[in-house]
This record gives sequence, structure tokens and C-alpha cells, in this order.
Amino acid sequence: SQLSAPDAESFGGKGYRIGKLLIATDHDQENGDTSFSSPAAKDVFIELLVNAISPNPSPSLFGRWDEPNWVEATMGRKPTTARRRVVTLAGMQAEELLTKANIDKRLVMKMWAESIRPVPGFATPLLTLQMDTAPRRAEEMSVAGPWSELDATTVWDAIVKSVRPRPFAI
Repeated sequence: SQLSAPDAESFGGKGYRIGKLLIATDHDQENGDTSFSSPAAKDVFIELLVNAISPNPSPSLFGRWDEPNWVEATMGRKPTTARRRVVTLAGMQAEELLTKANIDKRLVMKMWAESIRPVPGFATPLLTLQMDTAPRRAEEMSVAGPWSELDATTVWDAIVKSVRPRPFAI
């Protein structure tokens, strides 16, 4: 895979874009996994999973969230639902779930968006986007987090709007 940031929006070919970042490959793929973290924001982790031929998850994101065992297994505690709605992700409908919890006097947010596909396939891949503002290491937990709920949701909303297939990718 190759990462680049070409100026031309119409730069076509296989792969997908997140904002100006272009994720391209030299071969057809049915799966993609892109994750991002930054030394400047150690408490933020972003991941985009792409799967073209897997069936839709059952239950859906909202259905899994409503199951108490899934929440406990995923987060270790029951956070507050900050936002739950249907959005557009890469031109497809998606379930979006934003959660928040105070852990050791620190606001931690976990956010998900998962595409809803009438017919799974290369033209309508399963997209699972996640963002997490929890520190990665225990020693970072005692440091007050710089992300307010407004900061985190503003960044999240910009990311969700920017995910799109590359022109002529299919």
C-alpha cells in the first residue's frame, strides 16, 4: 500500500481517501485496515476498516450497543451515549455512535460509525470507522486529557465527512 496526498481530487484508481490522505494499493483488495495515532496527540487513535465481501454484521452497531454484555466487553464499563444517529459515510448510510465516560477524572470518548449496506460488495464495502480518546498507556492516564467533548466531536465529524471512495476505484 502507498500513502500520499495528491492535490487533484480526481486522482483515480484503487483505494480510498480520508480527507486529503490517499490510501492506494497495487492490487484489488477485499479488506483494508488503516489506523492512525500521533505523537502530538497520544490519547487519540483512529481506525478505518474496509471489508468488501463480508456480510453485514448481525446485530448492527446499534443492536450490539443495546446488548449489555457487548458494552462491558468493549469498554469495561457503561459509558453515556453522547450521540446516536444515522449519518452518511462514503456515500452510504451508516449507524453512528458516540460515547463518553469519565475515567480517573479524564473525559474519554469512543466513537464508531458503521456502514449499512443493502448489498455487500466492492462498490458498497463494509466501513467501520472508530476513534478513541483514551490514553494507550497507563502512565498517560494521570495526565488530564486535552480533548473536550466539543473538540472530539468536531474532529470526528470532519473525519466522517471526509471518508470517501476514490473516483474510479470500483
